[in-house]
Amino acid sequence: MIECLALEMPDYFTHLLKVNMNSADFVSKNINTQWAQSESFQAVSNLVFKSNGSGPLTAEVLIKNLGWTGIRNRMSAAYVYYKINNFFSEIDDYSLIKDLLIFEGKLKKYSVEGYSRGLLLAIYLKFVDIELIDNGHLHSEHCIASIPDYVIDLLPLASSKIIKIDWILLAMAHFNFFLGLAELKKSLQGKLSFAQIYAKLNIGQKNIYMKNMLNYAYSINEEDNFINDMVE
Repeated sequence: MIECLALEMPDYFTHLLKVNMNSADFVSKNINTQWAQSESFQAVSNLVFKSNGSGPLTAEVLIKNLGWTGIRNRMSAAYVYYKINNFFSEIDDYSLIKDLLIFEGKLKKYSVEGYSRGLLLAIYLKFVDIELIDNGHLHSEHCIASIPDYVIDLLPLASSKIIKIDWILLAMAHFNFFLGLAELKKSLQGKLSFAQIYAKLNIGQKNIYMKNMLNYAYSINEEDNFINDMVE
């Protein structure tokens, strides 16, 4: 069972993973906006990307040298390292996000190009793992393992191409745990909405589902979106 915690994640970074970055112009605009709004993001960026030239750090330089995928992967590795060690490393360690990129790769054919919400979910689950271990809660499987491939394979039954694939997949993982794969597959094949599938849960299951979803919403700073527009 996935355990979703309410975590403090850097909003300036989670924002970049939530929005459309399908062109260099979008990448430049969004990075520059976050830099303008957050001195912390500027400071972290200067540290993480300082090997990319001796001149002033600009979004255009990063895009030219790394591309959006390279930018977000380096930032992801840096934040996972920080979560583990409580300081940023000047050395890139992509081994820290290897499993996250594999997970995201499984979702790409179901995702709308330009969005990194699959990676956002993977990073969040990695952070939950680290938090649980730090607090002495040893568990038998990683949180990402709570979303098995056979649940991912049901995504075409839920929708076609999906922007907010993180929300859809997190909901499906809960339904699979509570109702079982056969019932989830039957419900999706029957074109039931997520609200109708949710109605199949008992009170205790609904409470766990809502708690976990609200904790995820808080962590990625989408509380209003979740409350006003429950994922269908």
